[in-house]
Amino acid sequence: MILLIIFIAITFMIIVFIITIYNLLIYSRNRVKQSLANIDVLLKQRNDEISNLVNVVKGYSAFERKTLESIVKLRTSYSPSMGVYGKDVYNKKINAGMKQLFAVVENYPDIKADKQYLRLQQRITQLENQIADRREYYNWTVTNFNTRIEQFPYSIIGNIFKFEKEILFKYS
Repeated sequence: MILLIIFIAITFMIIVFIITIYNLLIYSRNRVKQSLANIDVLLKQRNDEISNLVNVVKGYSAFERKTLESIVKLRTSYSPSMGVYGKDVYNKKINAGMKQLFAVVENYPDIKADKQYLRLQQRITQLENQIADRREYYNWTVTNFNTRIEQFPYSIIGNIFKFEKEILFKYS
């Protein structure tokens, strides 16, 4: 009888242990998803501001069309359903395009003096800084999750329930 009670107690403790580890892994995975969703919000906001910026710059007829067309093309290539790698590549391309746009604008004093342009440029810079902050937090949550699923005893439960490593958002 005592052996049965000991067996039941040990079984109960093992089950509680497994449930606790499983729930911690679920919590960590959900933090990764949440932090990526936060980046998506900022990427969408930046896309909206880029669209507004392009419209302001289009008003200056002498401005180079090729630069605007490449920015518009890049902007329309974004989709929230992109994977982390796709968002990373997109972010690199759009940042390069924006740098090119801002460099070309330097040759147009009328645009540089436009208050709406200046406001949009400042807003995009703010969004870039927020994206960088949220990317850093995302990478922290991914590293935390990935470390957890590799550590014992989390690795056992992670393998049983098929937890897979998440991808870092590498752009810097």
